[in-house]
Amino acid sequence: MKGNGTPMGIISQLGWECVRRAFAVQEQRNKARRRSRHQTSEVRRLGAHVEYLECRAMLSVTLDDSTPTDIPIGNVTAGQTVNVSVDFTTSDPNDQAEGEPLILQPSAGSQIVISNYGTQNVSIPITQFGETLSAYIQDADGDESATIQLPRTVTVENTFTNDSKSLTVQYNVQGNANGSDFSIEVYRSTVSAFESTNPNQISVAKLEVSGDDAKTGEHTIEIGASPQYQFSQNLALRPDPANQSLNDPGHENVIVTADDNGALDSNDKTDPSQKSFHIYLEAAVAHGQYLSSSTDYVNAFASDLMANGYDYAFGFHWELLSFDPWSGAAAAGGRLAGEASNAAATHFQLNPNDVVDLNLIGHSRGAVVINQAMLALKQGGYLPQLEHGFMMETLVDPHPANNSISGFSAHTANNAALSTLLLLPPSDGPGLAELATIAKTQAAVNTYKLGQAALGDPGIVIPSNVQAAADYYQNTSASTFATSNKESTLNLWGLTPSP
Repeated sequence: MKGNGTPMGIISQLGWECVRRAFAVQEQRNKARRRSRHQTSEVRRLGAHVEYLECRAMLSVTLDDSTPTDIPIGNVTAGQTVNVSVDFTTSDPNDQAEGEPLILQPSAGSQIVISNYGTQNVSIPITQFGETLSAYIQDADGDESATIQLPRTVTVENTFTNDSKSLTVQYNVQGNANGSDFSIEVYRSTVSAFESTNPNQISVAKLEVSGDDAKTGEHTIEIGASPQYQFSQNLALRPDPANQSLNDPGHENVIVTADDNGALDSNDKTDPSQKSFHIYLEAAVAHGQYLSSSTDYVNAFASDLMANGYDYAFGFHWELLSFDPWSGAAAAGGRLAGEASNAAATHFQLNPNDVVDLNLIGHSRGAVVINQAMLALKQGGYLPQLEHGFMMETLVDPHPANNSISGFSAHTANNAALSTLLLLPPSDGPGLAELATIAKTQAAVNTYKLGQAALGDPGIVIPSNVQAAADYYQNTSASTFATSNKESTLNLWGLTPSP
């Protein structure tokens, strides 16, 4: 009754009414059966009785004649199985030989004949959408009775995410044709199964399912994408640095339970129907333009990430491709997308609904590489678990090799040409040491610009499959660096974020 606004006093009164009515119906039936089997009109007037009272754990239909009676199995689909409990009784010891079985007749499937008396469980396969079920006692003469009970259950059949923003939950309801409310709850947890006493199990959505979504049948709801069903906090399927209780790694499992408050079945409080999937964290670190210094720093960076909770991280090396004009960064990006996909398939024990969250980190020109990798992943054809995960670009001083995009700061504030400075009178011009520095600076600038023009990197535009991006950049003047630092001659700037 939770959620329907019924006062407690009426609930109690309804409970007594349920008991009183059950006894009254049974007494009426017993009296009818004690009469001569030739006096069947009284029994016929009893007909079928359908019990909808909320105090019942099951929806119950009782019948004792040959008239087909509808069994309310709800909105069912092909491939589903409806389970019922049948209590078939008789007051005549000779009925077993009289050929008066109980018939369960699906509207599209084969009839099920029950000849044995007693209580038994029956599974009814559904062969088409909207199929119905009826029941009757063949050649009934008034001394047979059948009570068919449909247990009120909700089963979580599947849960998954295609974008790490919304969550799809598919579930099946039985025995709840009148649509009594029940709950669906989503947890982030350190383990893969629901545990009511687990302190590290955090609820991120507690939903009251009602109306048509609660009635018997197959259902699908979208949490986070539907106004009716929303998470209780932002980034429910993601790490949230502002909320340490959900800060991955740690709560890497998403668990969905149904009726864990026991509204339909008290057993669900301790053993609810549930499904879960796992979130894996992967990262790759791409270096910038290869010159002469080592690029092994990306390997050390990846090791640090794994030490701090990433499930797998690797350094991406594209030294030779970094010299290819116009296509080197794009080709490296395509290779990185493939390596990230293959690494996830190799290093993670993936189930179909698991997801892989990917953080691509690019330094300098490496930022172009990771951006091209994300564009490649957007085209599809890679590991589904990776494509369904949360994707992030981390740009570290991003610097595409393109003179029309990237900026720099050189030693001389006005970048005056060396030939112009040499025309100045000695009293106004620079000294020999300064001239040497200016010459060195101009040589560096000229080489830099020629290289940029030859490489011709594309700009960095964050694609729609990337859900988060971070830009760590500097636009520092070269004059602020000590002369012993090569950046005092030429300091390449990182791109600043733009809308």
